[in-house]
Amino acid sequence: MAAEVYTLAGTLWTCTTGRWPLDYAAIGIDHRAAGPDGIRDAIALGTVPLSTKPDWSAVGYVLRDVLLAKAADRPTAIELAATLEGL
Repeated sequence: MAAEVYTLAGTLWTCTTGRWPLDYAAIGIDHRAAGPDGIRDAIALGTVPLSTKPDWSAVGYVLRDVLLAKAADRPTAIELAATLEGL
């Protein structure tokens, strides 16, 4: 599912950079106070920008594209794995 690939890309971003990819503070959201529902709503609206300290390595570019893509345009998990394996 597209939502799972989004989460996979976010998790891989965190594993490679040590930071979560989204910058909640940039739009005034305290992610702890907002809770899961508030975070999910902000992500669904597409208003949360990516971190201003991204990892712009080849892996970072691939993951950024997945995180910014609309759900219908995201690769499957297998396609994402193949792309990353090809780097």
